[in-house]
Amino acid sequence: MKTKLFLTAILTIGLATFANARIFRMGYPGSPLTGVDYSDISALQAAATPGDTVQVYGNIGGLTITKPLVFIGFGYNLDTHAGLQKNNSNAPSSASLNFYPGSDGSKVEGLSGTFYVGNQTNSPVGAGVSNISFTRCNGTFKLFTLYSDVSDVTFTSCVLYNSGMNYSQGSSINIAAFNCIFGGASNGDFILYNPSSSAVFFNCVSPNFNYYNSNSPIAVTNANVLVRNCILAASNANNVNTVYENCFFGQSQPATLPLGTNNRWGQSWTNLFQGITGVGDEAGHPQNTAFNENYYILKTGSPAINGGFSGAGTPTNCGIFGGEAAFAYKLGGVPAVPSIYRLDAATLNASTNPYNVTISVRSNN
Repeated sequence: MKTKLFLTAILTIGLATFANARIFRMGYPGSPLTGVDYSDISALQAAATPGDTVQVYGNIGGLTITKPLVFIGFGYNLDTHAGLQKNNSNAPSSASLNFYPGSDGSKVEGLSGTFYVGNQTNSPVGAGVSNISFTRCNGTFKLFTLYSDVSDVTFTSCVLYNSGMNYSQGSSINIAAFNCIFGGASNGDFILYNPSSSAVFFNCVSPNFNYYNSNSPIAVTNANVLVRNCILAASNANNVNTVYENCFFGQSQPATLPLGTNNRWGQSWTNLFQGITGVGDEAGHPQNTAFNENYYILKTGSPAINGGFSGAGTPTNCGIFGGEAAFAYKLGGVPAVPSIYRLDAATLNASTNPYNVTISVRSNN
């Protein structure tokens, strides 16, 4: 008969960026191991050293991070994509993490929740936060730059909604977003005021639906920004330092074109995307219960197929499933570590020798 193993991700030391890093578990539902399993996230951080990994089970609550750590979960939206993991629920791994000075180099992968980067108070004065990366995450992301700079924040294959900048006037920031879905915010997702700031947005998408905010997810003013191979609700032509390349826009062609080349206007989402059979455009918006990332698969004949160019100059699809292979969007946000997802055995009561067992492992790369 066939039985299923608990889909515990196989975490290796290679996940961490420091030698001799350890792996902890937070919220693990099985029998706890001393020194490995914690029920209090503050106690776990106190025990951890820079570069240690925290494997997240369920909702672990909130924490201000003051040292470089790696947080890894099981993904998100797994009720929509059954079979990717045993934890077939909408948010099997979630947290509210605030990355403060001292957390430089932290990584988050496969988590849902709320994530803040930067100093929200004036202590320690002037201490910045840098080199924070989010991969295959889903949630609200806020960058706080009133009291210090935030630099080198990277989003890869993430879903972002109600996200953006807080207190960004006068502070510099550098961000990069690859193959991400933006849900939209009231004033746009990232407002970069300082001309010394910079950002890149490659192969991203944003909804274009009347019943949701349809601002550009990149509401920039003075920063130096490059937007490439994206499919967006709208552009922002107010910033003369933003360049759009190979992008598709839902809005009609504006009277004043933004800088850039090979951009297309007045595009119909119906002509671009596969959509979801029997579900309207709601499936494309991450804040809707019908959300399904498969909505953004390019349909046969879509003008966005080979509508962009890779960094090497070769044709590539626009949107979250195109671009550089290393950044391509992964359904359900399952982290890029192997997982055992199935066990095939002859019987539960076999007494033969040898006893043949087949274990199925998915790479999730």
